[in-house]
Amino acid sequence: EGDDEDGPVVKLLSVGQPIQGTVKRITEFGAFVDIGVGRDGLVHISELSTTRIAKVNDVLSEGQALTFWIKKLDR
Repeated sequence: EGDDEDGPVVKLLSVGQPIQGTVKRITEFGAFVDIGVGRDGLVHISELSTTRIAKVNDVLSEGQALTFWIKKLDR
């Protein structure tokens, strides 16, 4: 059921679009971000900076709100 409800909102998103999000959970490989469409976005550690980052916690913290840009959509 949730997927049906999320569908119309997710369809409004497009690659390259800026979107406000809140860091929900940090992992070794990146961060899951609540982007307000019923699904979380994933930001890979390699996308967090133009320089190499050892730990995601070095640049992000849970609860932090930022603007993210959509690179890829899984519909």
